[in-house]
Amino acid sequence: MEEKGVHLPESLVGFGVRVKNLLGKLEERLGALSKQQRNVLLATFGLLALLFGMSLGLVLSFARPIQPPKDSNNSSNGNTQPQVVSETGVLRMFREPQDGIEFYLEAESSGQILLDFGDRFDSSFLRTNYEGAAVTIEGEMRKVEDDSKPIISVDKILIKYR
Repeated sequence: MEEKGVHLPESLVGFGVRVKNLLGKLEERLGALSKQQRNVLLATFGLLALLFGMSLGLVLSFARPIQPPKDSNNSSNGNTQPQVVSETGVLRMFREPQDGIEFYLEAESSGQILLDFGDRFDSSFLRTNYEGAAVTIEGEMRKVEDDSKPIISVDKILIKYR
């Protein structure tokens, strides 16, 4: 009967035999160690792995410098004082965008708040589906000194079902 299987090159078969022999010798040597010697060997390898990982982490941290977090008080516009807030109200849309802002929140407590969605949200989706809906907006509020209306840079929109 003919043997069916994968035929491997002789160099690969020879390598496999050598690895098998080495693993057999290693198993014999480890089997000859006492329990205490095995525990010391295991602790040594664990400590070496820990030191190697810490050294590698230290080297890599110098290779890619860590950027300091952006200070929310130092925004690009020096006239603003950012503050993280959550406001509830009705989502409304301007007939004509004002300074690139299409939507505002008719807030229950603080009146009209301009909403800056930036590139985070698709305004056409909001326009067609949620204009006039009750929402809670979370984001960074800034009040421009020359404008009496506050602006929220929106991070999250929570839509309340009717």
